[in-house]
Amino acid sequence: SALILVVVLGLPLVILVLILRGVRFKTLHEHFTLARYGIMYKTYRTQYLWWEPLYLLKVIILVAIQVYGNDQPEVQGFLAMMVCSAALAAQYFAQPFIRSRLNFLESAMNVISVIFTGSGNLF
Repeated sequence: SALILVVVLGLPLVILVLILRGVRFKTLHEHFTLARYGIMYKTYRTQYLWWEPLYLLKVIILVAIQVYGNDQPEVQGFLAMMVCSAALAAQYFAQPFIRSRLNFLESAMNVISVIFTGSGNLF
């Protein structure tokens, strides 16, 4: 159980540390860093380089709701809808991607997630 927590929460933390370290030492735009870690941050605006670990945390929370909320489907659906709604609000206000098309697609995905989790509670 403790090992699962370390592995699951460790990935977003490692990514966050790598990005913050790159910011601190100004190595994010070097060829080696871009080639190795660029996929985790190069599509985000500078002030939102930490958005990828936040996205991973959202996915981890949704998986935890699915796994541990098994016996209470109403609560499970409500919590999932709240997480998706929070992600939609954060995405709408932050607009973290450099390209507006990516912001639109991420917002659309969050809207669809809210609709599906909400409709799952109704039907």
